[in-house]
Amino acid sequence: MTVLPPGQHAARADETIAVIGGGMAGALVALETADRGASVVLFEADSHVLRHASRVNEGKIHLGYVYAADSTGQTARRMIEGALAFRPIIERWVGARAFDAALTDPFDYLVPHDSQLSPEQLEAHLSAVDRLIAEASDGSRRYLGEDRLEPWQRLDPSPYRMGPRDVVAAYTTPERAVDTFALADAIAAAIHRHPRICIRLNSRVRRCSPRKGGWSIQCDGSAVTDHGPFRQVVNAAWAGRRQIDRDSGFDDGADWFTRFKFSVNIETGPGGKDLRNMTAFLGTYGDVVAYPGGRVYLSWYPAGMVSATTGPEMRPPQPSAAQTRRLHRQTVANLSRLYPALSDLPVPDFDRPYTVSGGFIVARGTSDIDDTKSQLHERHAIGLHRLAPGYFTLDTGKYTTAPALALATADALLPRKVIHAAI
Repeated sequence: MTVLPPGQHAARADETIAVIGGGMAGALVALETADRGASVVLFEADSHVLRHASRVNEGKIHLGYVYAADSTGQTARRMIEGALAFRPIIERWVGARAFDAALTDPFDYLVPHDSQLSPEQLEAHLSAVDRLIAEASDGSRRYLGEDRLEPWQRLDPSPYRMGPRDVVAAYTTPERAVDTFALADAIAAAIHRHPRICIRLNSRVRRCSPRKGGWSIQCDGSAVTDHGPFRQVVNAAWAGRRQIDRDSGFDDGADWFTRFKFSVNIETGPGGKDLRNMTAFLGTYGDVVAYPGGRVYLSWYPAGMVSATTGPEMRPPQPSAAQTRRLHRQTVANLSRLYPALSDLPVPDFDRPYTVSGGFIVARGTSDIDDTKSQLHERHAIGLHRLAPGYFTLDTGKYTTAPALALATADALLPRKVIHAAI
């Protein structure tokens, strides 16, 4: 692996593939194609790979339970497909021991009194998801290595605040999360080790242009005007993907809604393991995730969702110290109304990296999660699109589906039966 500062470029005769975006999807596309013998240049706008959305989300490996507003079941099917493929793909790069160490306990689902759907509607959806899981699973396709998944069950409500103005129903499910910090670090290490991946950090791609039978790439602030040519380009950027496509001459004409949401991470030590993992649905609520290492993730959508636009690319907001502390207080206070044990969490160290951290949420449509018709409730229209010979754009949809879609992208660029080389 070679890391190039802005303005420098390694001239390599066998260089063929450029990957834009060093998040989960881009990193895995780079690893999978490089492992098949290609030389890959990975362009990342930040000073590190896997530092933003792929690192700071809750890490839930969705089975479709939360997508109850999609009555067609298409989103649940897409999540299940991604979830069943998640572990084998990630484990190949991080190892079984590291993956096991990153796994959380299962999730509970709570129904607040003002949920967009009734408990009866949500229970029908949970049962439908269980049937889809059973149909999709077999001996070679297991969810996160589990031998058998128990169906959802009604939950003893004692940990939660049940009442006419609080939680009206609670369920436990087999759905789990992974520690995104740990997996991000492990995948980044794999990227840095790979001898056929060249990383261009601090390189914000603006556009791609046809050149000499391939593609050249232009970056902001680079002393070199054009990088390339590359035989194939994969645009796997997250929030900026559509803008890069548009500036490269490929406007999909669709409506997109981009949001930026903050969450809170509290280091609790071993005591954090006593907390249950919880998602409240369906509406503008939040999540609690307790990771094995003693970190607890807290998200309350109305407090953390600070920016939204249907317009061009949005820059990450920079909250002040006062705003950061207010976001923490509001998040804990609102989640504690549903889960009282959270009020005993320690006040976090706000000087610690990622105590309050955020990432982009990108989906089609023009409305937010408080609208049951919002396309934020649907994540099935995702995947790889070939926009021109040698130019691909990848909509990964969710953390859950990123590995499977990255592998499908590698198969489209370099089928495994044609090129395969081990490190």
